[in-house]
Amino acid sequence: MTALRKKGHKTELAYWGIGNSVSHTEIKYAFESIYEIPKSHRRLEHYELLFPFKFKKFFKNMSIEDYDVIHTYSNFDTLTIAAKEYTYKPVIYDVRDMTTLFSLETHLKNYIPPRLREMMFIKSFAGKLIMNRLKANEKKAFESSDGTVFTSEYMRDCALTKKGYNVNEYIVLYNYLPSMFLPKKWPKKHSKADGKIHIAYVGFLSLTGYRDILSILKFFAHDDMVLHIYGGGTPEALSIYKKMSKTNQNFIYEGKFPLRQLTYEIAKSDIGLIPFFPHTDPEHIQSILPNKLFDYLAAGIPVLSAPSKALEDFITKNKVGKIFQKELLKDYKSLCGMIENLLHFKINRKNFLMDTHISKLEELYRRTIKH
Repeated sequence: MTALRKKGHKTELAYWGIGNSVSHTEIKYAFESIYEIPKSHRRLEHYELLFPFKFKKFFKNMSIEDYDVIHTYSNFDTLTIAAKEYTYKPVIYDVRDMTTLFSLETHLKNYIPPRLREMMFIKSFAGKLIMNRLKANEKKAFESSDGTVFTSEYMRDCALTKKGYNVNEYIVLYNYLPSMFLPKKWPKKHSKADGKIHIAYVGFLSLTGYRDILSILKFFAHDDMVLHIYGGGTPEALSIYKKMSKTNQNFIYEGKFPLRQLTYEIAKSDIGLIPFFPHTDPEHIQSILPNKLFDYLAAGIPVLSAPSKALEDFITKNKVGKIFQKELLKDYKSLCGMIENLLHFKINRKNFLMDTHISKLEELYRRTIKH
């Protein structure tokens, strides 16, 4: 949206919640006006979000004639359905995550307390009802929207081929970083000062799920390799990461930075790391291209990534890094060889900025408005 506004388009935001990877300060650059969709703060609100009428009042109160198109994001799918049902404007469905690619266990955490989830009858009966509703919502969001934005080719293939959804106009547009978050001046590399290889990892830190990667990160923090870690996290994870940073000079927790400063900081490193080997929600992880990928490329550094369908396709096609298998962590010599090879990669930042590709979204808007 920042790139759209930069080209003179009027963009406004209505949001229900903000995730871990963005701040109010960064959002304000992308939108002329920002509105919060009211929350009821009732215990059952998560169940209400399974149905589009949750957003009926919001859309009915909008000055809808002021807009040419409504651009919604895939959490929640009911927001897209409500936009179609309660307005007469074209709706673009932006798919960052496909609901049906998450496991049942992940979904049940949002709806059923832990003790009840241990009861097989509750888990089976309620789980079936919830998953059926989520599947129906996803299908309707895809098939009723006027246009769809996929954020990876693998996600597109899941929707069109695996799920068989009948989608109208669509594009694949990666979640590139806008140029406004690039620093005005680039820093010197850490490696120029000490001759070591410096690796950046950006992400929310946790000790559970696919983010439980501490044991993997340790492999990149000894001898002639220095690991720089950026991001917030759970209190438990931050405590452990900070303690390790004090005891291992090659393992450095740098903290959390605004996007522009983050891009500047990670540009000091030689390589960006994506180390996810998921044991939960594997299909979801296979389908996404995480924001950190585009943070690294915008900073001009190549990527060392664990394998996933979407990442492997992107990295191979664009020749911006290497894929390493988990077995390689047991072969330190071969891992070092792969990392040293990455030091010869040259990344053209301009090719991986939203400003360079935003015309694809503009054209999608124009096609849906004409219809």
